[in-house]
Amino acid sequence: MDNRLVRIGAALAVALVIAGCAPEPRRPIFQRTAKPHGAALLLARFADKNGNVTRVAMDEGLQKDFNVADLDHDGVLQPAEARPLNDARSAEDAAAPRIVDWNGNGVIDFKEFAATPHALFDQLDRNGDDVLTPDELQGGGGDGQEPGQGRGGHGGGHRGRRGGG
Repeated sequence: MDNRLVRIGAALAVALVIAGCAPEPRRPIFQRTAKPHGAALLLARFADKNGNVTRVAMDEGLQKDFNVADLDHDGVLQPAEARPLNDARSAEDAAAPRIVDWNGNGVIDFKEFAATPHALFDQLDRNGDDVLTPDELQGGGGDGQEPGQGRGGHGGGHRGRRGGG
């Protein structure tokens, strides 16, 4: 009987050692506590001290950025003015969207400059209140809806605002 208890004890000890060697459970790829990444970084930099981004703050920040980039102050970005912006975005995040001359006229106006941030804001602002919370910025939304479904399911998009996208 004592021999059997020793074997059971040894087997239990081996089982515990093997269990201790098992790999840690996989963590989810996306965690709500993570900082925004990719395109959301374009918006997160306009956040207030609470991490919220308002449409007004975003537009003001985008206008300031555009004015700084417009070196010759002609109201549009020439290709040579847009190139360093795209290079900086790519250096920060290879997946970051580029500033594009969407209408093909050879220059980038403010509407083109702001098109991607405006579209992204509309997509992430699930409840349509013109404020992105940290949860919305991370893609959580907190309302149980898919992105873009907070406005009657039309998926966001242009909302008729100045410089809209």
